[in-house]
Amino acid sequence: MSESLEEMASRQRAGSPLKSVLTLLVMAAVLGAVIGGLTLLSRWINGPPAGAYSEIVVEFYTDGSQACKGQEKVINELDAEYEGSIRFVTVDVLANPKAVPESYEKVPCIRIVKIWYDADGEQISYSSNGMGKTPKRSLVPLIEQIAESNQKWWPDTPINRNRKAPAP
Repeated sequence: MSESLEEMASRQRAGSPLKSVLTLLVMAAVLGAVIGGLTLLSRWINGPPAGAYSEIVVEFYTDGSQACKGQEKVINELDAEYEGSIRFVTVDVLANPKAVPESYEKVPCIRIVKIWYDADGEQISYSSNGMGKTPKRSLVPLIEQIAESNQKWWPDTPINRNRKAPAP
């Protein structure tokens, strides 16, 4: 006995919700796999090379003037508080005039630098933030912000601050 067209259409409509759900599940799985694959590919392309690490360097440019001595006291306090997790460098601009970046017109000035190295210790990237005389309460958040990663999938630079460090 053959089915009528109405019976066949009715049977197809009855099975169509299940078929639609299965189709949607398959499409969702494929889409999830594509997005996951793109995320891994993006991480592979934009992530740091194996063994990469970073450090924070605070450069302080001084000419020994009274304004610089006040800033130098803040720099020395921070050097003691960060206990070697950040490298602090003082540059005497009178003894080393070529060491001053061209964009720095007056002292005191500070440059906070984040430097990335590959596993062999070769510099692969850096970013810096320069400023003039800056109070400690403003300098600490800037240092900690620069220590945080500004690139997706790149790790933060580990720094430790001992707020009870003895003043130098």
